[in-house]
Amino acid sequence: LLESVTIGNGLTHINNGTFFNCTSLTSVVIPNGVKIIGTTAFQNCASLASVVIPDSVTVIGDYTNGGGYAFEGCTSLVSITVDANNGSYQSIDGNLYTKDGKILIKYATGKKDTTFEIPSDVTMIGEAAFSGCTSFTSVVISNSVTSIGNCAFRNCASLESVIIPSSVTYMGRLAFYNCNSTTIYCEASTKPSGWESGWNGDCPVVWGYENPASAFTYTVSDGEVTITGYTGTRTDVIIPSSIGGVPVTAIASNAFSYCNSLTSIVIPDSVTNIGIYAFDSCTSLMIYCEASTQPSGWESGWNGNCPVVWGSK
Repeated sequence: LLESVTIGNGLTHINNGTFFNCTSLTSVVIPNGVKIIGTTAFQNCASLASVVIPDSVTVIGDYTNGGGYAFEGCTSLVSITVDANNGSYQSIDGNLYTKDGKILIKYATGKKDTTFEIPSDVTMIGEAAFSGCTSFTSVVISNSVTSIGNCAFRNCASLESVIIPSSVTYMGRLAFYNCNSTTIYCEASTKPSGWESGWNGDCPVVWGYENPASAFTYTVSDGEVTITGYTGTRTDVIIPSSIGGVPVTAIASNAFSYCNSLTSIVIPDSVTNIGIYAFDSCTSLMIYCEASTQPSGWESGWNGNCPVVWGSK
């Protein structure tokens, strides 16, 4: 069985399928001088733990957005390193990006992280970029992203939820195929015209989702979130128990004062502190609290004159 390969000098192309299904291949040395790595060159090399891309490589995959297929199915791959002098690609935290950082081409599939936040410079998630990342339970897609490629999250078996921001105008085919545990929350109220049919596989979709990260103003201190205001448009609001994985523990004084359009709000039991007059002059508001009684850290007068229902789940 093929376990290690050193590619000879003078080679300029690693063609499609060259090492396809070489499941015992653990290491490969790509010499400087190789310019093109084909779309399926290392696909399904399940034992390959790391790859170093030399500065000579100008093309991975047959087109810029499809480079992720070259390493799809590399379930042990924990590091993709790119020579600092490469003019086309770069590595960030062991993952593969275009040089300008705008396209996330391939996340190293073998990593065991359960969450990942797309960097704010990324505008495109490439085809098969996260395909086969079985450890993920959640992914945060920044609202800089406008395009998600075909099969981008295919076979992400543990992915529980993902929020698609309204900035995404293109969604490729089978982007969430075989993500059997995933619920997809879309900020768009209906499917945008630029999204391909079959994009979600069989995953359930919630349309018109209000992302807490953009619907609330907040501060983060010592690993805890304080809600300072509401900028969304709903009349019925659920305060999240966490934002970006950070627990929501407080609501600031006057945070929702004079939000006259609000009719209901749910406060999770993660909130241990609420400032004075947090809901003052909310004339139409009913407050539902998961806590069974008022926590000691909630100031007197926190609810204004709004009625409160305790123990609401």
